[in-house]
Amino acid sequence: MLLMSPKKNKNMEKGFSIIEVVVAIGIISISFVVLMSLFAFNMRMEIQSRDKVVASYLAQEAIEVIRQTRDNNWDTSPNLWDQGITADDPGVGAIGSTRYAIVYKTDLNDTAQAWSVADSSETDPNRKIYMTPAGNYTQTGGIVDPAWKSTSFARVIKIEKETDHDLKLTVDVQYNGLQKAEVISYIYEGWH
Repeated sequence: MLLMSPKKNKNMEKGFSIIEVVVAIGIISISFVVLMSLFAFNMRMEIQSRDKVVASYLAQEAIEVIRQTRDNNWDTSPNLWDQGITADDPGVGAIGSTRYAIVYKTDLNDTAQAWSVADSSETDPNRKIYMTPAGNYTQTGGIVDPAWKSTSFARVIKIEKETDHDLKLTVDVQYNGLQKAEVISYIYEGWH
């Protein structure tokens, strides 16, 4: 008796079936979508972290400007150490008074970096912070250079005179239009 071996179909032995191809494409597609969503999430977190750091720096800058103004006043007339900080006129800032202010460079080309403290409010458009072509952040006393780029940051300082020798500063920096705020409070004590 002759044994016949089954005939093998050469088409069945070569390549992948359509089901195998579809499954492989599905797995690759899902992996790609997951990787891209992780990449997008990482980019959003990076931008949020950067903005939070910039907001912290802008808040610290405002405190340093107030400190510099106080130090300059102290050097010229210790009795008027809060002149221009609690109010534009000397002696006007009474105990318990509150002033909202912005700080800005009076001349961006000035190497001495002269700063000014100006009245503001919680809704003042001058709270907006711009970026100069050199990459510096600045507020304005009302005049905006056309070369400045608008940013998502806005800053206001709340200055409260608690005693004749103490000020409480609260710097509010909002960014990204999400009503997020970076608040730093600092109390100046014992500068008398």
